[in-house]
Amino acid sequence: MKSKIYVTTKKDKEYHGIGLKSIYKIVEKYDGNIEVIAKDGLFTVQGIIFLDEFTV
Repeated sequence: MKSKIYVTTKKDKEYHGIGLKSIYKIVEKYDGNIEVIAKDGLFTVQGIIFLDEFTV
């Protein structure tokens, strides 16, 4: 983690780490909640977004 943001540990950093940023943007756009947990070698992302019938 760096400044509360997860950063990739892969060598080719230019093409990695984009997915989590995208998830954060989508969850923020729809006023949802996200929880990211890294523990014991596992990386888990849980999120919820609230859509009304007119959003879809």
